Amino acid sequence: MHLKRRSRRAFSLIELLVVIAIIAILVALTTAAVMRFRGAGIGGATRTNGGKIHTKLNDQLRATAQKAHKDSLSDPNNVPYANLAVAASGGTGFTDPNVKSAYVMLRQMQALPTSFDEAFWPDNPGSPKATAPNALPAYVNYLAALGINPADRNSASKTGGISNWGTQVPLDVQCAICILMILEKGPNGSGVTADDLGSAIGRLQLVPGATNTVPAAMDGWKRPFLFAKNLGTPASITVLSYGNDGKLNTYDDIVITNP
Repeated sequence: MHLKRRSRRAFSLIELLVVIAIIAILVALTTAAVMRFRGAGIGGATRTNGGKIHTKLNDQLRATAQKAHKDSLSDPNNVPYANLAVAASGGTGFTDPNVKSAYVMLRQMQALPTSFDEAFWPDNPGSPKATAPNALPAYVNYLAALGINPADRNSASKTGGISNWGTQVPLDVQCAICILMILEKGPNGSGVTADDLGSAIGRLQLVPGATNTVPAAMDGWKRPFLFAKNLGTPASITVLSYGNDGKLNTYDDIVITNP
């Protein structure tokens, strides 16, 4: 008996190209799906961590206001801030309701700075910048430990701190540092720990291109968390993330605010 030998036909070039094209399409679809899933995961983590920050900052805002409303403006400890409130409001004296409102807002600004300027000299640009007389001592000490001192604000050369930090340190980095400072050292004790914030705590370059980093509040894309405060009635905090594209005021920003 003779067996017929079957001949094997090789794939044609067209068939190979079709298979390669199908594989490429499948890889592209799979990669896109994985990236969307990963982006959603990062966005979800950012919303979760931003929500924690939002809650704690608002707690600090409300607690500061409640205490300030009860403060006696004639108390020697409060007189410097009361005098600032008189000047800011154009009020007639410590018993003027407008002065008390301005005093409450000043204390809130002092407790929740969004930049180093606000941390050192809340609402008082004419104060001696080398001494930061209206700043919270805990904030001054916190920033000094990072090499940021009031006396270095307009320094032409580095004197143990960050030279001319007001123009060198990006404002978003300043804000992210201030968030962590407020949560750890705020006057009303937010009680936040590193475990509470988890991946929302990271390290950022203080000055672009520098090798040194500092602790700061970061979103899932390892960029600075931002916050803005509204000191009207009612006062509120908004926490923001740049989102995946790294640009503010675009479609993928993550904004966490009061309902």
